This record gives sequence, C-alpha cells and structure tokens, in this order.
Amino acid sequence: MSRAHAINELATGVPQQVQAQRSWHDALLLGVAYTLVQGGILLVPGAVFWDDWLLFRSSPQAISEMFRDAGALFNAVTYLHLGMLALGMWSYKVLTFVLWFGSGLLLDRILQRTGLFPRGARLAVVLLFLVLPFNAARVAAINFPSTLTCFFFFLAWQLLDTRRIAALLLFALSFFTPSLLMFYALPMLDLAWRQGAFGSFAAMLRFAARRLDFMLLPFAFFGLRLLTFDPSGTYAGYQSHYSLDNVRNALKVQWLEFSLDMPLRLDLLLIAVLLPVAWLLLQRSGWSALAQAPVGRRRALAWLVLGVLAFVLGGFPYWVLGLLPLFAEWYSRHQLLLPLGTALVLVSLLWMLPRGVRTAAMSALLAVCLSFGAVHAYALWVDWHKQMKLVELFQREPQLRAASAVVFVDRSTYLNALDRQYRFYDWGGLMEMAFGDQTRFGMNASDAKAYGAGRMDAYLQRQYKASGHRRDPQAGALQVEILAEPAAATGPGYGIWRWPPLPPLQLRLSQLPPQALRAEGS
Repeated sequence: MSRAHAINELATGVPQQVQAQRSWHDALLLGVAYTLVQGGILLVPGAVFWDDWLLFRSSPQAISEMFRDAGALFNAVTYLHLGMLALGMWSYKVLTFVLWFGSGLLLDRILQRTGLFPRGARLAVVLLFLVLPFNAARVAAINFPSTLTCFFFFLAWQLLDTRRIAALLLFALSFFTPSLLMFYALPMLDLAWRQGAFGSFAAMLRFAARRLDFMLLPFAFFGLRLLTFDPSGTYAGYQSHYSLDNVRNALKVQWLEFSLDMPLRLDLLLIAVLLPVAWLLLQRSGWSALAQAPVGRRRALAWLVLGVLAFVLGGFPYWVLGLLPLFAEWYSRHQLLLPLGTALVLVSLLWMLPRGVRTAAMSALLAVCLSFGAVHAYALWVDWHKQMKLVELFQREPQLRAASAVVFVDRSTYLNALDRQYRFYDWGGLMEMAFGDQTRFGMNASDAKAYGAGRMDAYLQRQYKASGHRRDPQAGALQVEILAEPAAATGPGYGIWRWPPLPPLQLRLSQLPPQALRAEGS
C-alpha cells in the first residue's frame, strides 16, 4: 500500500479497496444517468447548428478573420477550431460529451476533499450538476471552447493542493471564457477555508501572501483582456455594455421564463413513464440507502448558502451584460455556470426533507431531467434531418439555383430544436451545401427591408456563405415557403409522441418585386 493510500485510509477509516469499490459504483450511477440525459448529442454527430455554419465548410483564412474581428486572445480559438474541424464535426459532439462528464468526476473529487458532504449528498450534487437541463446550446460546435475551458477550470481546482504551476496554467487557460473570472472565487474560498484562513485577519493575510500568485492571476488576465480584446467589424461593441440595470432586467426576464414558460415544457406523460426508471436507477445504485445519512440543519443551510453564492457568481457575469440565461433558442449558452449552484441548492432542500421522502423527491427530479434529455435528443435529430431534407429539396429547384436574393418563409418551425428560428447564415449555409457556391443571400422575411437598405452588406463575407453575392437594389427576390404536413404538429409535450418524426416537406416558390425589399418612404 502506498503512503498516500495509507494516510487516506487512516483519515477515513475505510479500507482503500472499499473506497475504490464505492467510487466505481458512484461513477457507474453518474455515467448511466448522464448518458441517458445528455447522450442525445451523440445521435447527431455530423450536425451543424446555428453559428456552426460560420465554421462548417469555411476556409482557415475566413475562420481566422472571424475570430480576429471578435477579439479572441492570441487567436487561440482559431487554432482550436481548425484542429477540431480537421477531425470532423463529430469530434465536437464526442469531446463535449466526454469533457462535461470529466468535469463532473472532478467535481466529485473536489467536494469529497472539502469534507462538507456525506457520500449520498455529494453524489446527488454531482448527479444534478451533470443532468440538469442547462446549457443545451453545448451541442453547437461554436460553443465547444467554453466546454473545454470549464474542464480546465475544474481540473485546475482539483490540482490546487498538489500541482501549483499546473493549476495556475489551467486556470489561466480557463479564463478564455471570461465568466470564469468571477466563478474563480469559489476555488479560492474553498482553498482558504481548508487552510484555516478564516480564523483571523492575520491568518487571511498569511494565506494571501502564500497564494499571492493565485490572488493576482484573475486581475492580470483581466488587464490583458482589456488591452487585447478589441472587437471590430460585425463584432464591434461586443460584450462591452456593462450595467447594473441589466442585472435587474435579466433577472426579471429569467424569472418570467422559468415561472411561465418552463411548466409548458414539461411533458408530464413522459415524466410519468420515466419516473420508475429513475427510481430503479437510484435503488439499484445504492443511492437510496446513502440518502438516509443524517445531516444537521446548519450544514444543510450551509449548502444552501454555498449554492446561492455559486449561482450568483455563475449568473452575474451574464446578467450585468444583459445576456439572458434562458432555455429557449441559443440563450442557454449563458447558463454555462448555473448547474453547480442549482445542484447545491436542490440538494440542500432535499436534505431538509424527511429521510423517507428523499429518494422519491430525487427520483422526480431525475425523471424531469430524463424527460428533458429525451425531448432534446429527439428535437436535435428532427432538426438536423430537416436541414438535410431542405438541401435535397433546394437542389431540385432550378429557380433557386439561379436566384440571387432569397427570402425564406418557414412554416415548419415546430420541427426546429430549442424553439429556434433559422438565421440568414443558416439559410446561406444550406444553400452553399446544396449548390457549392456563395452567390446567393438567404434571409427571413423580417430581414428583407434591412437587406434592401444595405444594412446587411457587412455579412456578404465568406464565413456567412455569401462572399460571391452582390446586392442589386433594382432586383426583387425569390420567396421560398417551406411547408410541412400540419397534422404532424399535434400531440402532447414538444412532439416526442409525433409520428413520423419528420413529415414530408415541400417548397412553394414565388417572385417578390423590388418594392418588397424597400423600407417605407425609400
């Protein structure tokens, strides 16, 4: 037995072999639940969504120019994406799935080290961290850098005690996602608490002196970011509108969505079907027995305070910019750091319940997450197959092949994942895939006046799949209506009961006169 293992066994009173067996059981529960909820991302390995069209089938030079305009530090994001694209779009999905699970396992080790959580509560925190339906936007390849930086962050947190230089380097890399600069307060508070820095003011000063490099790191990085983060072109002014008024407005909108819209997203029938699955998973894994562990109310309240703190630290960087961490569209990317705080709050409330109902409450939470996961996986599959069907339909239309300006009217939006609307670069990417050139500019009807007035000329670039397009104010546009079988839109929930999942699609083409692209009075 190694010295480290011997010390650990003496400290815990649990033989190393038993600890290893427990860790395996815990990892198995986490892995199964995580795969059931988040595994849908693996069902669409080659899918392209949202801003992914700016990467997909784009030249290295176009990608480099895009991130240079966005003010990316050292152009590191460019090299990351070029490497991933060389592997294929599937690499984003697989690594996103693996890295988030790895972050969960690291969190388990971090919480275990604090000594604040009995095994059952710790396991519940990590489980909810992994399966809560936040950050559905992780499926988009454009968001992969934030997945990677979060993994670096949790790995650095885990290495705080043993690998000082590695932890500093990993934290610095994680700050490429700016919101982690504020979230960094959590590992520093954890370290200070475990080293007794809160015992007195003198102890705090000694801790700060010993860890001066860690104390200065976020300020040094933030200063570097101020000097180098200079968005230009279509990104001018990006993420620069800080205001406390934004916080109030963002919280109001976030609460309204959660209280009014979230209940509508719950597929109660699916939750009822999955509830026995969740119950069985918790029973067979042994978590139900662990949930009986007694915990004092003061400790549960401490978890609640930690959870609220983590939630605020994870949300404030977005709220202050007016960015909304919502569940609809791609706003969920702003929920990146909300799972930990939410999981801590929920577990603190669970442990305030009588022991006999904890498993039932946790089963209900897990069933809700399983339901969201199933609906989300289904929606992603339908959305991507809709896009591929549209490419096939586009190729059959000579009028579309010959068109220049194209106005799309999508009457099949109920087939879109995340309640999203396709943007002009979605249409541009689909047409470029269909025809192999960039001579057309596709837009929604709501963009037609802005296009006609020239306000979208800045997007006639390679990454938007429109570098060969030339706007003609005297020309009209081709209107393309996308139609689907109306009966397919019926059914409970968000359509997981619908069959067939992708109804027949049709295109209806008509010519729009130049006046349709002109603003009133022009």
